[in-house]
Amino acid sequence: MFERRRFPRTKVFKGAKLIFADRSTINCVVRDLSNGGACLHVPSAADLPAEFELSFDTGHMKRKCRIAWQTLTKAGVSFEQPTAARAGRFTQSARAAAWRQLESPRKPV
Repeated sequence: MFERRRFPRTKVFKGAKLIFADRSTINCVVRDLSNGGACLHVPSAADLPAEFELSFDTGHMKRKCRIAWQTLTKAGVSFEQPTAARAGRFTQSARAAAWRQLESPRKPV
């Protein structure tokens, strides 16, 4: 079978919680995990929303997830990149461009 994942996944068997927008939670078991996503075993995947948060440590650290596929009791999710990280990269590149502009020699008018 052709592997379409961008990141290789590691087999795990780890308890976690799905945290929904209304702050309700469901326990799940993470069956495989990568930097880009995970396979979750849940009591029923039929009622899962398209997006939710996944926590391994009682809510201290959360990963925003989006459903990629699902069966009756399993769901494949991709991890969304944190907004702060995206904004930070943009800010750093904008700052670097500004410094390059300031440091470049100016032509006389």
